[in-house]
Amino acid sequence: MLDRGLGEIGYFEKRRVRMISLHRHQPNLTRAELTIERGRISKQGGRDFFFSGPPPSIWCDSLPDLDPLVPILQLEEAIGSFRDGLKVIESLHYTETNLVRISLNEAFASPKTHVKKLWALTGYLETAKGHRFPIGWSGLGSGLNAFSLQRVSILNHFSENLERAQPMLAASLPVTLSQEAAALLIHEAIGHLVEAPHCDEIKPLPLGFRLASPGITLEDAPFALGGLAHYQVDDDNIPVAMPTRVVENGILVEMLHSKASAKAAQTLPTGNGRSASAWDTPIPRISNLCCLPGKSSEKELVAQTEDGLFIHRLANGIGNGVDIQADILLAEKISKGTRTGDYFHGGRLREPINVLTRVRGVGNYPCFSLNGICGKGGQLLFDVGTSAPMIHLSQISVFA
Repeated sequence: MLDRGLGEIGYFEKRRVRMISLHRHQPNLTRAELTIERGRISKQGGRDFFFSGPPPSIWCDSLPDLDPLVPILQLEEAIGSFRDGLKVIESLHYTETNLVRISLNEAFASPKTHVKKLWALTGYLETAKGHRFPIGWSGLGSGLNAFSLQRVSILNHFSENLERAQPMLAASLPVTLSQEAAALLIHEAIGHLVEAPHCDEIKPLPLGFRLASPGITLEDAPFALGGLAHYQVDDDNIPVAMPTRVVENGILVEMLHSKASAKAAQTLPTGNGRSASAWDTPIPRISNLCCLPGKSSEKELVAQTEDGLFIHRLANGIGNGVDIQADILLAEKISKGTRTGDYFHGGRLREPINVLTRVRGVGNYPCFSLNGICGKGGQLLFDVGTSAPMIHLSQISVFA
């Protein structure tokens, strides 16, 4: 017999999911929709009770109704126009999710309610010459703006440059990273290191540790303008009052904490307890990690690079706490401080985790990466934002 005991807390959610696939061998779109209800009741002693379906009536009469998904005809028209405009062959998967999640226990005067609308576009595009490059876009809302003519133009321009790119050769040389490439490097090299450990096997870095050059200052801001995440109360029901500065002039000054990690570290939670579903325990996760701008223009950063590379796009980044790796999808030769229009592709960046201590210049205009997908701890989130300006590094090692 299930009943509400002292100190217990119930997490319940309802989510409506729509999936649409575009495949080059199939002229028609394929789609599926489903609605899921599930819950978890955390009992005293650390035991959890998981179930599918609506909450038990002793906890909650019913979950709030969900907002409707985007009208399917409107969505299919947008996706069709996007597909028709692409000059590259595609295999893409679009996901739209509306969810409502509530938390209940005897300490709450009323349920704590979280409502989210999320989308993701994943897969790959392939040029006529067989150069394949991944797409991993995501964020808040329905994602209809992902199918804009502007993004079609960006992808076509990228594929044209990729078509005429030469294979990358192994080298160690100075580089300037675009905002998108810099965001990936910052996420992997710093982002996961400022998240407090969620298990005993992971040891935290000590405060005062140097993670980057003095020009790098980072804040985590759950309500950053234009951020891929947006919340004022995290999944532990901890309110967020202001951004958390985690790195000050390259030095680690604060960790991001969930309720549980803060208790273990004998400190206060920072509002970064995040979970992929009601079945998952919140763990410390980035919301929007924002690198503050510097003073250099793109022209100044490229001139500072002298003879090296401008890296337009990285992909498949991996950081294990010791080193970082990423594929170089497209880079451009810089000669005598000027971009030449000579492109390269392939090769893999492989560096120690402190690679950002080589930053020698920080751009004056940051923007958010389109990719907000992160699967840390086996929990896949679509709204993990990273904002970065262009950055110049004195040296990067590229392996062919």
